[in-house]
Amino acid sequence: MGTQDFVLVNVTSLLPIEDHSKKRSVNIGNKIQAEGVWSKPIVVEKNHMLVLDGHHRFSFAKREGFQFIPAVLVDYQNIEIRSLRKDYVFTKEDVVRKALSGDIFPYKTVKHDFEFKLPKINIDIKELA
Repeated sequence: MGTQDFVLVNVTSLLPIEDHSKKRSVNIGNKIQAEGVWSKPIVVEKNHMLVLDGHHRFSFAKREGFQFIPAVLVDYQNIEIRSLRKDYVFTKEDVVRKALSGDIFPYKTVKHDFEFKLPKINIDIKELA
């Protein structure tokens, strides 16, 4: 299991695939602000710029007006997906279609299984503004 490289992507280019906990986003944001560094990139599908993992960090960055966010870009064809809810059955195509239309899944619905480790990073949040 290798470690993926990250890039800085424009926050406004990203689309969520599911909802998130507002309270958790605030808590994560408070931690990031207190530390003054961004330490974990989000995971983004590279063709449509869909947030696959890191919706809370993405929400914080968007809410705070950050211009950039560290992200690992992935090819969706190489990612395994599953539902965390028994009443939801979907494909990757369904995830893309819903995200592009703005009709995102409920919180904790889509789970992605990654075959890589996220890099450990230490970026001053002032560099992301």
